[in-house]
Amino acid sequence: MTVEGQLSYPKEMALAAAGPAVNLLLAVLLSHFGTRWELCYLFGGVHLVLGLFNLLPILPLDGGMLLWNTAAWCIEPYTADRVSAIVGLFAAMLLSGAALWMLLCGGSPFLLIATLGLLRVPLQQIGLVKLRQTG
Repeated sequence: MTVEGQLSYPKEMALAAAGPAVNLLLAVLLSHFGTRWELCYLFGGVHLVLGLFNLLPILPLDGGMLLWNTAAWCIEPYTADRVSAIVGLFAAMLLSGAALWMLLCGGSPFLLIATLGLLRVPLQQIGLVKLRQTG
């Protein structure tokens, strides 16, 4: 049962999955048109990477929202917070390690900066990082 104005867990999951689904659909469509116009391959690749990145199980990404809503629907919201924090921390640490390895192999630092930003949310959920109060 939902409070008026709130969506049910399945509707929240469908809403969170809509963004990555559109990115993946556009990747397929643009790669199909890449046979006629080569620049479509580039845009298709961008949509593919963006859709897959957004499916990572780290809050506030859509994959993290899917994980949290699934856990809250199957178990309960408090446990969903803990599950999403632990899975998100593990995924963000793996991604940060991969980004650091790519940086050491001559890659760009931008992925590492993004992954370090993604580490903040799971650490905050676990209670290892606190937000500064302003005002």
